[in-house]
Amino acid sequence: MQTSDLPHGDKLVKQVINDLVDAVINSERGLELEAEIKNAKVEKENHLKRERQILSDVNAVLMNYLAEEKFDEFKVYSSNINDYVKSSLEDYEKILGRILDMSYESKSKDLEAYRLKTTRALESFFSRDPITILESEISVRYVDGGYESRYRCNCSRDIQYEYLLNSSEIDMLKDRVTGAKLAKGLRIPVRLGKTWVSRDVSVDKEKFDSYFLSLATLNENNIIAVFTNEETGSVFRFHCSFSGGSTFLEVDYKDTLKAISLTSQPALNNSLDRETIISMMTKIKDEIDGLKYHRLRLAKVQYMGEDVLKSLSVYPLAKTILDLLSPQLVRETQRMISVEEDFKETLMNRVSLMGPKSRAFLQALGIDQEKDEEVESKPA
Repeated sequence: MQTSDLPHGDKLVKQVINDLVDAVINSERGLELEAEIKNAKVEKENHLKRERQILSDVNAVLMNYLAEEKFDEFKVYSSNINDYVKSSLEDYEKILGRILDMSYESKSKDLEAYRLKTTRALESFFSRDPITILESEISVRYVDGGYESRYRCNCSRDIQYEYLLNSSEIDMLKDRVTGAKLAKGLRIPVRLGKTWVSRDVSVDKEKFDSYFLSLATLNENNIIAVFTNEETGSVFRFHCSFSGGSTFLEVDYKDTLKAISLTSQPALNNSLDRETIISMMTKIKDEIDGLKYHRLRLAKVQYMGEDVLKSLSVYPLAKTILDLLSPQLVRETQRMISVEEDFKETLMNRVSLMGPKSRAFLQALGIDQEKDEEVESKPA
Protein backbone atom coordinates (compact mmCIF):
# COMPACT_ATOMS: atom_id res chain seq x y z
CA MET A 1 0.00 0.00 0.00
CA GLN A 2 1.19 3.46 -0.82
CA THR A 3 0.31 6.37 1.44
CA SER A 4 0.24 9.99 0.38
CA ASP A 5 0.61 13.30 2.13
CA LEU A 6 -3.07 13.43 2.95
CA PRO A 7 -4.57 16.85 3.73
CA HIS A 8 -5.78 17.14 7.27
CA GLY A 9 -7.54 19.52 9.59
CA ASP A 10 -9.54 22.40 8.25
CA LYS A 11 -8.06 21.95 4.76
CA LEU A 12 -9.78 18.60 4.34
CA VAL A 13 -13.14 19.88 5.64
CA LYS A 14 -12.95 22.89 3.33
CA GLN A 15 -12.09 20.65 0.38
CA VAL A 16 -15.25 18.69 1.06
CA ILE A 17 -17.65 21.61 1.61
CA ASN A 18 -16.20 23.59 -1.27
CA ASP A 19 -14.81 21.35 -4.01
CA LEU A 20 -16.83 18.18 -3.44
CA VAL A 21 -20.08 20.09 -2.87
CA ASP A 22 -19.45 22.12 -6.03
CA ALA A 23 -18.83 18.91 -7.98
CA VAL A 24 -22.15 17.42 -6.82
CA ILE A 25 -24.16 20.61 -7.44
CA ASN A 26 -22.80 21.13 -10.97
CA SER A 27 -23.01 17.47 -11.93
CA GLU A 28 -26.63 17.24 -10.78
CA ARG A 29 -27.54 20.30 -12.84
CA GLY A 30 -25.72 18.73 -15.76
CA LEU A 31 -27.71 15.51 -15.37
CA GLU A 32 -30.92 17.54 -15.35
CA LEU A 33 -29.87 19.21 -18.59
CA GLU A 34 -29.00 15.84 -20.14
CA ALA A 35 -32.56 14.69 -19.38
CA GLU A 36 -33.97 17.93 -20.83
CA ILE A 37 -31.88 17.51 -23.99
CA LYS A 38 -33.04 13.92 -24.36
CA ASN A 39 -36.66 15.06 -24.00
CA ALA A 40 -36.04 17.90 -26.45
CA LYS A 41 -34.80 15.42 -29.06
CA VAL A 42 -37.90 13.29 -28.59
CA GLU A 43 -40.13 16.38 -28.83
CA LYS A 44 -38.35 17.48 -32.00
CA GLU A 45 -39.02 14.12 -33.63
CA ASN A 46 -42.67 14.29 -32.55
CA HIS A 47 -43.06 17.84 -33.95
CA LEU A 48 -41.50 16.79 -37.26
CA LYS A 49 -43.60 13.64 -37.38
CA ARG A 50 -46.82 15.64 -36.94
CA GLU A 51 -45.71 18.19 -39.52
CA ARG A 52 -44.89 15.47 -42.06
CA GLN A 53 -48.28 13.89 -41.44
CA ILE A 54 -49.96 17.00 -42.85
CA LEU A 55 -48.98 16.11 -46.43
CA SER A 56 -50.33 12.57 -46.01
CA ASP A 57 -53.58 13.93 -44.58
CA VAL A 58 -54.00 16.43 -47.42
CA ASN A 59 -53.28 13.75 -50.00
CA ALA A 60 -55.83 11.46 -48.37
CA VAL A 61 -58.52 14.19 -48.51
CA LEU A 62 -57.81 14.86 -52.18
CA MET A 63 -57.89 11.16 -53.07
CA ASN A 64 -61.17 10.68 -51.21
CA TYR A 65 -62.70 13.66 -52.99
CA LEU A 66 -61.57 12.35 -56.36
CA ALA A 67 -62.92 8.88 -55.60
CA GLU A 68 -66.29 10.19 -54.43
CA GLU A 69 -66.88 12.96 -57.01
CA LYS A 70 -65.25 11.16 -59.95
CA PHE A 71 -64.23 14.36 -61.76
CA ASP A 72 -61.14 13.50 -63.81
CA GLU A 73 -60.51 17.19 -64.36
CA PHE A 74 -59.68 17.45 -60.64
CA LYS A 75 -56.59 15.28 -61.04
CA VAL A 76 -54.54 18.21 -62.35
CA TYR A 77 -55.62 20.46 -59.49
CA SER A 78 -55.01 17.67 -56.98
CA SER A 79 -51.45 17.31 -58.21
CA ASN A 80 -50.91 21.08 -58.05
CA ILE A 81 -52.28 21.23 -54.50
CA ASN A 82 -50.03 18.37 -53.44
CA ASP A 83 -46.96 20.03 -54.95
CA TYR A 84 -47.79 23.36 -53.29
CA VAL A 85 -48.42 21.79 -49.87
CA LYS A 86 -45.23 19.71 -50.12
CA SER A 87 -43.12 22.75 -51.07
CA SER A 88 -44.64 24.88 -48.33
CA LEU A 89 -44.14 22.18 -45.70
CA GLU A 90 -40.50 21.70 -46.73
CA ASP A 91 -39.89 25.42 -46.20
CA TYR A 92 -41.73 25.31 -42.89
CA GLU A 93 -39.75 22.24 -41.73
CA LYS A 94 -36.50 24.13 -42.17
CA ILE A 95 -37.80 26.98 -40.00
CA LEU A 96 -39.27 24.57 -37.44
CA GLY A 97 -36.01 22.62 -37.27
CA ARG A 98 -34.02 25.80 -36.58
CA ILE A 99 -36.46 26.85 -33.84
CA LEU A 100 -36.29 23.46 -32.14
CA ASP A 101 -32.50 23.24 -32.53
CA MET A 102 -31.99 26.63 -30.87
CA SER A 103 -33.32 25.29 -27.58
CA TYR A 104 -31.33 22.07 -27.95
CA GLU A 105 -28.08 23.87 -28.78
CA SER A 106 -28.52 26.29 -25.88
CA LYS A 107 -29.03 23.42 -23.44
CA SER A 108 -26.04 21.57 -24.92
CA LYS A 109 -23.80 24.57 -24.30
CA ASP A 110 -25.08 24.86 -20.75
CA LEU A 111 -24.44 21.14 -20.24
CA GLU A 112 -20.82 21.46 -21.34
CA ALA A 113 -20.41 24.45 -19.01
CA TYR A 114 -21.66 22.41 -16.05
CA ARG A 115 -19.47 19.48 -17.11
CA LEU A 116 -16.45 21.80 -17.11
CA LYS A 117 -17.39 23.18 -13.67
CA THR A 118 -17.74 19.63 -12.37
CA THR A 119 -14.34 18.70 -13.77
CA ARG A 120 -12.69 21.78 -12.28
CA ALA A 121 -14.22 21.07 -8.86
CA LEU A 122 -13.01 17.45 -8.89
CA GLU A 123 -9.68 18.62 -10.24
CA SER A 124 -9.26 20.87 -7.22
CA PHE A 125 -10.50 18.20 -4.81
CA PHE A 126 -8.16 15.43 -5.99
CA SER A 127 -5.19 17.77 -6.48
CA ARG A 128 -4.12 17.22 -2.85
CA ASP A 129 -4.66 13.45 -3.02
CA PRO A 130 -7.24 13.54 -0.20
CA ILE A 131 -7.80 9.78 0.05
CA THR A 132 -5.23 7.07 0.59
CA ILE A 133 -3.55 5.95 -2.62
CA LEU A 134 -3.06 2.19 -2.93
CA GLU A 135 -1.06 2.35 -6.15
CA SER A 136 0.21 5.14 -8.34
CA GLU A 137 2.05 5.38 -11.62
CA ILE A 138 3.72 8.18 -13.52
CA SER A 139 4.09 7.59 -17.24
CA VAL A 140 6.11 9.61 -19.74
CA ARG A 141 5.75 9.12 -23.49
CA TYR A 142 7.45 10.92 -26.37
CA VAL A 143 4.69 12.19 -28.67
CA ASP A 144 4.88 14.68 -31.55
CA GLY A 145 8.17 16.22 -30.52
CA GLY A 146 7.56 16.41 -26.77
CA TYR A 147 6.92 14.38 -23.65
CA GLU A 148 3.35 13.69 -22.53
CA SER A 149 3.22 12.81 -18.84
CA ARG A 150 0.38 11.36 -16.75
CA TYR A 151 -0.12 10.57 -13.08
CA ARG A 152 -2.55 7.71 -12.35
CA CYS A 153 -3.79 6.85 -8.86
CA ASN A 154 -5.74 3.81 -7.70
CA CYS A 155 -7.53 4.15 -4.38
CA SER A 156 -9.74 1.88 -2.29
CA ARG A 157 -13.40 1.29 -3.20
CA ASP A 158 -12.47 1.16 -6.90
CA ILE A 159 -11.72 4.88 -7.23
CA GLN A 160 -9.17 5.96 -9.84
CA TYR A 161 -8.11 9.35 -11.12
CA GLU A 162 -5.56 10.62 -13.60
CA TYR A 163 -3.84 13.96 -14.17
CA LEU A 164 -2.04 15.27 -17.20
CA LEU A 165 1.31 16.62 -16.00
CA ASN A 166 3.45 19.54 -17.13
CA SER A 167 6.59 17.90 -18.48
CA SER A 168 8.21 21.26 -19.24
CA GLU A 169 8.64 21.85 -15.50
CA ILE A 170 11.32 19.15 -15.46
CA ASP A 171 14.55 20.30 -17.08
CA MET A 172 15.46 16.83 -18.31
CA LEU A 173 12.19 16.53 -20.26
CA LYS A 174 12.26 19.92 -21.97
CA ASP A 175 14.12 18.36 -24.90
CA ARG A 176 14.38 14.85 -26.24
CA VAL A 177 16.32 12.72 -23.77
CA THR A 178 19.11 10.88 -25.61
CA GLY A 179 21.54 8.25 -24.47
CA ALA A 180 24.35 10.71 -25.12
CA LYS A 181 22.87 13.13 -22.56
CA LEU A 182 22.43 10.51 -19.87
CA ALA A 183 25.41 8.17 -20.33
CA LYS A 184 27.67 9.45 -23.09
CA GLY A 185 29.85 6.77 -24.64
CA LEU A 186 27.93 3.87 -23.10
CA ARG A 187 28.12 0.67 -25.15
CA ILE A 188 25.74 -2.17 -24.37
CA PRO A 189 26.39 -5.85 -25.30
CA VAL A 190 23.64 -7.15 -27.57
CA ARG A 191 24.95 -10.32 -29.25
CA LEU A 192 27.61 -13.01 -29.07
CA GLY A 193 30.01 -14.07 -31.78
CA LYS A 194 33.27 -16.04 -32.25
CA THR A 195 36.66 -14.87 -33.41
CA TRP A 196 38.17 -16.50 -36.51
CA VAL A 197 41.46 -17.30 -34.81
CA SER A 198 40.67 -18.75 -31.40
CA ARG A 199 36.98 -19.45 -31.77
CA ASP A 200 36.54 -17.77 -28.39
CA VAL A 201 33.21 -16.12 -27.69
CA SER A 202 33.19 -12.39 -28.45
CA VAL A 203 30.67 -9.76 -27.43
CA ASP A 204 29.27 -7.24 -29.90
CA LYS A 205 28.23 -3.97 -28.31
CA GLU A 206 25.72 -1.34 -29.44
CA LYS A 207 26.41 2.38 -29.09
CA PHE A 208 23.76 3.85 -26.81
CA ASP A 209 24.35 7.54 -27.66
CA SER A 210 21.90 7.58 -30.60
CA TYR A 211 18.97 6.11 -28.64
CA PHE A 212 16.31 8.34 -27.07
CA LEU A 213 13.83 7.89 -24.22
CA SER A 214 10.51 7.00 -25.87
CA LEU A 215 8.61 5.70 -22.84
CA ALA A 216 9.05 5.53 -19.07
CA THR A 217 6.81 4.40 -16.24
CA LEU A 218 7.44 4.83 -12.53
CA ASN A 219 5.48 2.74 -10.04
CA GLU A 220 6.58 3.16 -6.43
CA ASN A 221 10.14 1.77 -6.44
CA ASN A 222 10.04 0.29 -9.93
CA ILE A 223 10.97 2.17 -13.05
CA ILE A 224 10.86 0.99 -16.64
CA ALA A 225 12.51 3.03 -19.39
CA VAL A 226 12.36 2.27 -23.10
CA PHE A 227 14.98 3.76 -25.42
CA THR A 228 14.52 3.66 -29.19
CA ASN A 229 16.88 4.12 -32.10
CA GLU A 230 14.86 6.11 -34.62
CA GLU A 231 16.95 5.01 -37.61
CA THR A 232 17.15 1.26 -36.99
CA GLY A 233 14.04 0.71 -34.90
CA SER A 234 16.10 -1.12 -32.28
CA VAL A 235 14.89 -0.86 -28.69
CA PHE A 236 16.41 -1.18 -25.23
CA ARG A 237 14.10 -1.81 -22.29
CA PHE A 238 15.51 -1.20 -18.81
CA HIS A 239 13.68 -2.30 -15.66
CA CYS A 240 15.17 -1.15 -12.37
CA SER A 241 13.72 -2.09 -8.98
CA PHE A 242 14.87 -0.51 -5.72
CA SER A 243 14.25 -2.41 -2.48
CA GLY A 244 15.94 -1.30 0.71
CA GLY A 245 19.62 -1.09 -0.06
CA SER A 246 19.41 -3.43 -3.04
CA THR A 247 18.93 -2.62 -6.70
CA PHE A 248 17.72 -5.10 -9.31
CA LEU A 249 18.27 -4.57 -13.02
CA GLU A 250 16.80 -6.22 -16.10
CA VAL A 251 17.82 -5.23 -19.61
CA ASP A 252 16.11 -6.39 -22.81
CA TYR A 253 17.07 -5.67 -26.40
CA LYS A 254 15.04 -5.97 -29.58
CA ASP A 255 15.91 -5.33 -33.22
CA THR A 256 14.55 -6.46 -36.58
CA LEU A 257 16.13 -9.89 -36.16
CA LYS A 258 15.52 -10.92 -32.57
CA ALA A 259 14.50 -10.06 -29.05
CA ILE A 260 16.73 -11.04 -26.16
CA SER A 261 17.02 -10.62 -22.40
CA LEU A 262 20.57 -9.38 -21.92
CA THR A 263 20.59 -10.00 -18.18
CA SER A 264 19.53 -13.63 -18.72
CA GLN A 265 22.58 -14.36 -20.88
CA PRO A 266 25.62 -14.79 -18.59
CA ALA A 267 28.20 -13.61 -21.13
CA LEU A 268 26.16 -10.53 -22.06
CA ASN A 269 25.20 -9.83 -18.45
CA ASN A 270 28.84 -9.94 -17.38
CA SER A 271 29.67 -7.31 -20.01
CA LEU A 272 26.94 -4.88 -18.91
CA ASP A 273 28.08 -1.61 -17.37
CA ARG A 274 25.60 -2.05 -14.52
CA GLU A 275 26.89 0.87 -12.49
CA THR A 276 26.38 3.36 -15.33
CA ILE A 277 22.95 1.97 -16.26
CA ILE A 278 21.71 1.97 -12.65
CA SER A 279 22.99 5.52 -12.19
CA MET A 280 21.13 6.57 -15.36
CA MET A 281 17.93 4.86 -14.21
CA THR A 282 18.17 6.45 -10.77
CA LYS A 283 18.45 9.88 -12.37
CA ILE A 284 15.40 9.23 -14.57
CA LYS A 285 13.47 7.96 -11.54
CA ASP A 286 14.27 11.02 -9.43
CA GLU A 287 13.38 13.43 -12.23
CA ILE A 288 10.10 11.71 -13.15
CA ASP A 289 9.01 11.38 -9.53
CA GLY A 290 8.95 15.17 -9.22
CA LEU A 291 6.44 15.43 -12.06
CA LYS A 292 3.46 14.55 -9.85
CA TYR A 293 3.69 17.98 -8.23
CA HIS A 294 3.28 19.73 -11.60
CA ARG A 295 -0.30 18.96 -12.62
CA LEU A 296 -1.90 20.57 -15.66
CA ARG A 297 -5.45 19.24 -15.56
CA LEU A 298 -7.62 16.35 -14.47
CA ALA A 299 -7.88 13.88 -17.34
CA LYS A 300 -10.01 11.10 -15.88
CA VAL A 301 -12.00 10.01 -12.83
CA GLN A 302 -13.39 6.50 -12.62
CA TYR A 303 -15.61 4.94 -9.97
CA MET A 304 -16.62 1.27 -10.16
CA GLY A 305 -15.39 1.26 -13.75
CA GLU A 306 -17.57 4.24 -14.78
CA ASP A 307 -16.13 7.36 -16.39
CA VAL A 308 -17.41 9.99 -13.94
CA LEU A 309 -16.44 13.03 -16.01
CA LYS A 310 -18.44 11.65 -18.92
CA SER A 311 -21.44 10.28 -17.02
CA LEU A 312 -21.55 13.12 -14.44
CA SER A 313 -22.47 10.49 -11.86
CA VAL A 314 -20.58 12.31 -9.09
CA TYR A 315 -22.93 11.80 -6.13
CA PRO A 316 -22.31 8.01 -5.73
CA LEU A 317 -18.56 8.72 -5.87
CA ALA A 318 -18.92 11.56 -3.35
CA LYS A 319 -20.81 9.32 -0.90
CA THR A 320 -18.02 6.73 -1.05
CA ILE A 321 -15.37 9.40 -0.51
CA LEU A 322 -17.32 10.73 2.49
CA ASP A 323 -17.51 7.22 3.91
CA LEU A 324 -13.73 6.88 3.61
CA LEU A 325 -13.05 10.27 5.20
CA SER A 326 -15.90 10.42 7.74
CA PRO A 327 -13.94 9.65 10.96
CA GLN A 328 -11.42 12.36 10.20
CA LEU A 329 -14.09 14.78 9.00
CA VAL A 330 -16.19 14.34 12.15
CA ARG A 331 -13.25 15.08 14.46
CA GLU A 332 -12.13 18.14 12.55
CA THR A 333 -15.64 19.52 11.99
CA GLN A 334 -16.38 19.38 15.73
CA ARG A 335 -13.09 21.12 16.46
CA MET A 336 -13.80 23.88 13.95
CA ILE A 337 -17.33 24.37 15.32
CA SER A 338 -15.89 24.80 18.82
CA VAL A 339 -13.36 27.46 17.78
CA GLU A 340 -15.21 29.30 15.01
CA GLU A 341 -18.50 30.86 16.07
CA ASP A 342 -20.21 30.97 12.67
CA PHE A 343 -18.61 27.91 11.12
CA LYS A 344 -21.55 25.53 11.64
CA GLU A 345 -24.03 27.96 10.10
CA THR A 346 -21.69 28.61 7.17
CA LEU A 347 -21.18 24.89 6.66
CA MET A 348 -24.91 24.08 6.74
CA ASN A 349 -25.76 26.94 4.38
CA ARG A 350 -23.14 25.71 1.98
CA VAL A 351 -24.10 22.04 2.08
CA SER A 352 -27.84 22.81 1.91
CA LEU A 353 -27.34 24.00 -1.67
CA MET A 354 -27.45 20.32 -2.65
CA GLY A 355 -31.01 19.92 -1.42
CA PRO A 356 -31.93 16.37 -0.35
CA LYS A 357 -28.43 15.13 -1.16
CA SER A 358 -27.01 17.31 1.63
CA ARG A 359 -27.97 14.70 4.26
CA ALA A 360 -25.10 12.35 3.34
CA PHE A 361 -22.60 15.22 3.64
CA LEU A 362 -23.93 16.37 7.00
CA GLN A 363 -23.81 12.84 8.38
CA ALA A 364 -20.22 12.40 7.20
CA LEU A 365 -19.34 15.67 8.94
CA GLY A 366 -20.98 14.46 12.16
CA ILE A 367 -23.91 16.89 12.09
CA ASP A 368 -27.37 15.60 12.99
CA GLN A 369 -29.64 17.80 10.88
CA GLU A 370 -32.89 16.50 12.41
CA LYS A 371 -31.66 17.13 15.95
CA ASP A 372 -30.58 20.65 15.05
CA GLU A 373 -33.97 21.35 13.48
CA GLU A 374 -35.73 20.13 16.63
CA VAL A 375 -33.62 22.40 18.82
CA GLU A 376 -34.30 25.38 16.54
CA SER A 377 -38.05 24.72 16.58
CA LYS A 378 -38.34 24.70 20.39
CA PRO A 379 -39.65 27.96 21.90
CA ALA A 380 -37.15 30.03 23.81
